[in-house]
Amino acid sequence: MYFCIDDYNCIAKKDAFMDDNKLGKCDIVNKMPWGHYILYTLSETCQVKEIYLANKHDCFSYHFHKLVDEIWYIKKGHVRVVIGEFCGDAEEGEVFLIPKECKHSLINIGVSSAIIVELQIGIIDSNDVFRLEDKYGRASLLKESCHEESVDDFS
Repeated sequence: MYFCIDDYNCIAKKDAFMDDNKLGKCDIVNKMPWGHYILYTLSETCQVKEIYLANKHDCFSYHFHKLVDEIWYIKKGHVRVVIGEFCGDAEEGEVFLIPKECKHSLINIGVSSAIIVELQIGIIDSNDVFRLEDKYGRASLLKESCHEESVDDFS
């Protein structure tokens, strides 16, 4: 299976995310309040991270991006995915597309760590994160009540 940007440009084979050896290793580990991530690829138009949500209930902020689309591949664990109006549980092997400007979050609801491979496609800019809600105090915009309900279900 390929992830296709359009009819002519396929960027990655799903099986590549299933084998640690195909992505390569990186010495740079970026610590975050919810765990850490390893950056594998960074260019002006593409970024690939392997994200580790360390503990149950660790989560990404409820946020959106104006400049990038994202693809999440659930490599390990059991997570709750919030993308736009969709809220559902996901397990290893599932893939999600998050279009730019779509509000989204991901919460580890498993008993151990979760690993997510995140691919961002568009204009890569570290300022392109608009946090609506963040349990670690990093929210930059007003809270959205629809996400508060989904987080409260398993906090």
